[in-house]
Amino acid sequence: GGGQTPTCFSVVDSATGEVLDDPRNAPMPFGKHRGRCLGEMLDVDPRYVRWLLEQDWLDKALRTALERLTAPAQPKPRYNLVQVNLKRVHKV
Repeated sequence: GGGQTPTCFSVVDSATGEVLDDPRNAPMPFGKHRGRCLGEMLDVDPRYVRWLLEQDWLDKALRTALERLTAPAQPKPRYNLVQVNLKRVHKV
């Protein structure tokens, strides 16, 4: 005993198994990266994460968290370039 407790944490909805907080902070529950934050594991070993997502046995909550991490970030709605260019053109 006396092992280090991971500093990362996770809030999981027990009904749906969905990770409610930032999945980057969720601890990896097993395997060679056990105890490491998912976000850190993805940075260090992205191939392992991709491999995990291909496994049928992967826990639903963990799959959800990893999919959320690996999904391309949704850009926050901002001025798109077209609007900016139109404004520039119509300035008198």
